[in-house]
Amino acid sequence: MQPKSFNSAKLVQISIAILISSLLLYTGLHKWWYLPYTILKLHASPVKWISAQASLIAWALPALEIVISCLILFPARRKFGFVLSAILFAAFTLYLVVLRNAPPGTVCSCGGFIGSLNLKNHLLLVALALALSLVGVSISRSANSNASIYKNNIRG
Repeated sequence: MQPKSFNSAKLVQISIAILISSLLLYTGLHKWWYLPYTILKLHASPVKWISAQASLIAWALPALEIVISCLILFPARRKFGFVLSAILFAAFTLYLVVLRNAPPGTVCSCGGFIGSLNLKNHLLLVALALALSLVGVSISRSANSNASIYKNNIRG
């Protein structure tokens, strides 16, 4: 039996998975832990349908973040988790762009260290998470195609 060779793409994929999963788990749990604060911030949103559905979003968004976090941790579901995280971070990016045009002091519902970021740094963090998610999708796609080639070569 030969030892497994070092695969830098797999290491990058796992590192990105841990980073994105940790970020989503942190934000999801924080929103639930401070649910009244989350609802209050969502009610203050300049986007009318978000403020109208604040209570529903305050429960659903953290649940989605935690589910995506878990999907990313399981190799068989990682690519799907990266796709969902990319969609979620793209939506967050758009929302933060909307907030840039909102009255000063309007913030998102994030708390903890993320909530303490100014809007510019918050946007940079979310854009970085989006970029990492897209890299994760790309690496997962190439890893899956390489695995298929390997399996086909073994079958002969």
